[in-house]
Amino acid sequence: MAPLFLSVGRGAESKPDRLPVIETIAEAVRLPQIETVQASSPEQPAPKPRIIVQPKPAVKPTVPLHVYPGNLYGIEESTVVEQTHITAVYFVPADQVGGQLPDWQENMSTTLEAIKTYMAREFSGRLTISYTTHPTVIFGDHELGTYDSLESAGKFSMYQEVTEKISWSTIQGDQRSQGRYPVLLVYYQTGFEDRYQSPDARFSTFGWLATSFIPAFQLEDGMISGERQQGLIVSAHEFAHLLGIPHPWEMDPPVEDQPWNLMGYQAHGLLMDTRIDARVKEAMGW
Repeated sequence: MAPLFLSVGRGAESKPDRLPVIETIAEAVRLPQIETVQASSPEQPAPKPRIIVQPKPAVKPTVPLHVYPGNLYGIEESTVVEQTHITAVYFVPADQVGGQLPDWQENMSTTLEAIKTYMAREFSGRLTISYTTHPTVIFGDHELGTYDSLESAGKFSMYQEVTEKISWSTIQGDQRSQGRYPVLLVYYQTGFEDRYQSPDARFSTFGWLATSFIPAFQLEDGMISGERQQGLIVSAHEFAHLLGIPHPWEMDPPVEDQPWNLMGYQAHGLLMDTRIDARVKEAMGW
């Protein structure tokens, strides 16, 4: 609300008991209090009344921002996400060594900063994100095919290797002790020559492990800049799953996929041109 602009009459024609003038109609919803002052003697006029403006108390949400209800991804519905910390790592399978992106650290930070800005807008500042990037590449013990085999089993093998090598349990404990919800983004190296056609270009999320796995080609310059920011959209989409946010067709009731919806499969273009469905946010306590 705009600040109050109040005035009392001045000059010879002024009267001590004159009410304040409300400069805008919008301010009429909150009148100031008038403190009256008695004259010290009949010959001495009373001082002009002092206007005491009572500040409007801030309206605080009564429900903390929590994961989307429904337990779609195995995350406890009581999990509060207002303070969320992302740990991001770059994972390279044994047969992909030498193919990693030279600027992965910079592009990973750019991606995480974009997610932070986007989520702050979508949740009106109620979702605060901090993040760290693991400073070195995590090299896998097996070839890419092992991690992509049987989908969940392969990704769980990757999860076990990553979390052991970065001491994930310690990171989780530290973040939780500070009141933050810790999540993990694993960008894993794939074969670039067939990345758009091969099964390893699919994105998988383990909500119950608070972890998303994203092919590392989503960090390429051409995927996070310009007019086609598909890498940013994919990363934000996968992060949102760790907040329990579903695809449109998984909502109750289901809704049709639309190009503006971050959680659909049609989202494209600029990340900031997409949105999260307001019904989802309201269900989270927004």
